[in-house]
Amino acid sequence: MAKLKEPARFIWDDRLSPEDKGAVDDINRIVSRLSDSRAIEINIAGPFLRSKMAWKLAVYSQGLQHRIVHLADAVAICWNNKSALGTFLAGRAIIETVATISLLKDRTVTHLATKDLAALNGILDSSTFATRRVLVIEYPEIAAQNVMTVIGKLAGSFRVYWLTLSGCQSDAILMPLATRGCFLDATRSPTRRLT
Repeated sequence: MAKLKEPARFIWDDRLSPEDKGAVDDINRIVSRLSDSRAIEINIAGPFLRSKMAWKLAVYSQGLQHRIVHLADAVAICWNNKSALGTFLAGRAIIETVATISLLKDRTVTHLATKDLAALNGILDSSTFATRRVLVIEYPEIAAQNVMTVIGKLAGSFRVYWLTLSGCQSDAILMPLATRGCFLDATRSPTRRLT
């Protein structure tokens, strides 16, 4: 049977306080658990044979779970290698994915409670096959939703983290962090110079 790549583990170092060591261990444990529960394939059998909608929900949710694990892997690799921009970009993508998962969960619970399976099926179709292309004019139901709309629906702290990570791409934020040694390895000399 195929084996999925294990995600990189976050390494605690002197950029973090000793109190953060437990949080790093927790993150590694959570990502490992998410990684271990990823499906390699989803067979059309059992409940998925009886319900195409159940199969679509499983496929979409597994895709999102794979995305979270791979993004956490990217954050860990970038963090461990003191790459600030990569850490911020992958971290922001995790928040965007969590927002998508949160919205999907809320809508799924609502539509199952009201037994509105047509609406749930529509959400799964539009989430799976969404596009921003010209097809939207002819088929408006497949229009992709802007991630800012989804982020705006999250609780305040997630939105603040996303906005913070979005702003961290500017030198105004990165340079003070770099001069404190947060993300740059002072023992390395630059290997490439821009002229």
